[in-house]
Amino acid sequence: MAQDKRDFTAPPGGVMTDEVGAITGDLSTWLDPEETGAVRVSYAGALDTYTVTGSPVADLTIDQVVERLSKDPGPDETGNPGSADLR
Repeated sequence: MAQDKRDFTAPPGGVMTDEVGAITGDLSTWLDPEETGAVRVSYAGALDTYTVTGSPVADLTIDQVVERLSKDPGPDETGNPGSADLR
């Protein structure tokens, strides 16, 4: 099954992952065909992949995922840039 990967730039606080915390910069994301609703992310062109915090999300399209992950959530409770996720 071909993956519908989308490239985007993370907001200032990055995208929160379950495995390594926030990742920043130019990223790729896709819905994992092996796990229904699981959203995966990687640095653009990299082989290592991570699970986006708040995944799985069976009710979102890849376009909705990109919209949520690329939107700046604003500062966190300490005033630092907040990380985007799917919660």
